[in-house]
Amino acid sequence: MGHEVMDRDHLQMLALINQFASHANLGQVALALSALEQLCTFSVEHETREEALLARTACPMLQHIAEQHEQAHVQLVFRANKLRYRPSQFLLDNIAAYLQRWFMEHVVQGDLPLRSWFVSQARPTPQTPTLRRVV
Repeated sequence: MGHEVMDRDHLQMLALINQFASHANLGQVALALSALEQLCTFSVEHETREEALLARTACPMLQHIAEQHEQAHVQLVFRANKLRYRPSQFLLDNIAAYLQRWFMEHVVQGDLPLRSWFVSQARPTPQTPTLRRVV
């Protein structure tokens, strides 16, 4: 995405998704559930940071993005609860596939288009080099 904090968050989310998938592949329900619960918590933290960043830059897409975040969180919690109360290998596999799709949709379809917004809102600071036009 090109934003240091958001990129770091995305790597952490991907690590938790991979952790879930590894445990799911081994049929380790308790460990997979733990990874999914950590992802639920972390995704809320990430989305809070992202929405605050968008609010600071008066992003016109903020409301739409916040609604998408809420829908995604509801889906994650629903799947975690389902796994908690009705565990099965089928459900583990289903959730693993969902998480891969969700991550790609979140980053590729949701966050990458925001990159141009962040670039357009960037203001040079003493630490930010700027290009000088050579005449």
